Amino acid sequence: DADGYCIAVFGAGGRATTNSIVRYNVCANNGRQADGAKQGDFYLATWNDGSIDGLQVYNNTFYWNPVVNEPAVVNRGTALSGSAARFFKNNLVVTTVDKLVWSETNLALDNNLYWYTAGLNPWWGYGNGWWNTLAGYSAGSGQDARGVYANPLLNDPTSHGIGKPTTQFTLQSASPALNKGADVGGMGSQDFYGNAIPNGAYDIGAHESVGTVAVNLLNNPGFESDLTGWTQWWDSGVNASSVAYISSQGAHTGAKRLTHWANPAAFKQYTAQTS
Repeated sequence: DADGYCIAVFGAGGRATTNSIVRYNVCANNGRQADGAKQGDFYLATWNDGSIDGLQVYNNTFYWNPVVNEPAVVNRGTALSGSAARFFKNNLVVTTVDKLVWSETNLALDNNLYWYTAGLNPWWGYGNGWWNTLAGYSAGSGQDARGVYANPLLNDPTSHGIGKPTTQFTLQSASPALNKGADVGGMGSQDFYGNAIPNGAYDIGAHESVGTVAVNLLNNPGFESDLTGWTQWWDSGVNASSVAYISSQGAHTGAKRLTHWANPAAFKQYTAQTS
């Protein structure tokens, strides 16, 4: 719920911020104010002759849904100094805006999974280039050769509430993030949820799967609470009285159910979730 970024690493005042490690965090529902220009969920910045010497950012999960279209990962005009490793790897980035990354060439990126919830035409910016496919970005920038662009199949990815997530933002059993992470060395002993790592190969994001996780087949886990974000169509030539509605009777596990109905004849109809 931050007005701007979730996590930032800064360098200022003629000094270097050294050997920063950012790992196994979950960031969600940040960028709440429109004045968060040039910030992202993960944000690097230096000023007044400051620098960042040594930076490892790995196995974080970002759900970036800002009120303005700013990239999820921002590293612009940043002085990264020294010979220590500086990379952004094994991170899971889900955004509701089309800009994913905007970075200088002084940061190495690989083994990250990206997903723009609208699916089409996301953008990666690296150096002076912009690309709207992962393959184009990888070929043009030399980054994320082992990156993935796919729906990560997270449980409750839009979860919002007080308290630490328990099953929210975890990987479902068919997630393309499973076993796609790299061993970056010295990765610690547990993930965000307290699971021991690794469990076989490393996963991408803040959750290290320890077995089959229940699959939520719907994008909106509150489906049986209300009918929102849906559109419907019916063929009036077959039956003009076709209708989709919610009923409080006969719900499977929740309070309501979706019903397709026509009286008295047959009908053609569909209902689709659009958001």
